Amino acid sequence: MDISNDTGQDAKYKVTSGGGTPVGDPGRFDPSEKDTSRWPVIAAGTAVNVAATSKGPWRVYFVVNGEGFIAHSSSDNDLVRLASTGNTFQAHVQRVPHATRRPADHARTA
Repeated sequence: MDISNDTGQDAKYKVTSGGGTPVGDPGRFDPSEKDTSRWPVIAAGTAVNVAATSKGPWRVYFVVNGEGFIAHSSSDNDLVRLASTGNTFQAHVQRVPHATRRPADHARTA
C-alpha cells in the first residue's frame, strides 16, 4: 500500500487492520484518544510504501496540526492520500489496478 502526503505540512500516520467503526465525523478521529508519539512521520509532498503484514481491510490514520483523519482501504494495492481541502485536510483512497499500478480514474473519500 502506498501512502502519500500531498499537503504542505509533515504528518504522522499509522496503518491498522481489523473491524470496528470510527467515532465522529466521517473521515475524522480524535487524535487525543491514541498514543501518536511513536507514529512515523511522512514529510510534506512525499509518499511511502507500507507492506501489508496482516489481512485487510486496513485503516490509515493521519495526524496533522492536531487533527486526525482516517481512510479505509480494502486492497493492499491502494494509494491512500492525505490532501489539503481549503483550510483543512482530507484522507482519500485511490484504487490502483494490480496489473498497471496506475491510479484509477476516481478517488473515494473516506
